[in-house]
Amino acid sequence: MNHIPDAQLTHVGLFVHDLESMAGFYASVFGMVRTDEGSNYRGDRVVFLSRSPQEHHQLVLAAGRGAGQATTVQQVSFNVAGLEALKIFYPRLEHVKADQLVARTHGNAWSIYFLDPEGNRVEIYAHTPWHVSQPYGKDLDLSEPVAVIHDKTLAMIRDDPSFAPREQWAAALRARIDAA
Repeated sequence: MNHIPDAQLTHVGLFVHDLESMAGFYASVFGMVRTDEGSNYRGDRVVFLSRSPQEHHQLVLAAGRGAGQATTVQQVSFNVAGLEALKIFYPRLEHVKADQLVARTHGNAWSIYFLDPEGNRVEIYAHTPWHVSQPYGKDLDLSEPVAVIHDKTLAMIRDDPSFAPREQWAAALRARIDAA
């Protein structure tokens, strides 16, 4: 079997109605900066945004989404370093009046979901130290202290038959990937 080179998802592109409004939203919520802008292969204006000096762009916004055209995005997800970082985003999102703002635990992650100004579902998440089979979701109160959220999440999932420490689950997944 041929070895498949490692390919990691590093950016996503969205067609948008209002390019400047959307660029401003992602800049204000995530601290992204414009790295470039111009016209794409279709002649539509595009803006490239990044928060990583290793990635020219993590988000590409392209004008050209038709009037009245609904989003086809299931979700765009941003990973943060931990629960403490995740907690910082919730009041920021309340401040910008993000629509459909909700916090959830998936057992393997703590997440905040919301809609951007054009109705694209966005997730900000942090990994937990555990794994449970997905889908799994329970409401999460991010106003509670980190230790309380940690302990409550563990209490919810530790009796699940699929429960495992994250490292154990990751090692098993690595073996499956290597065998593919």
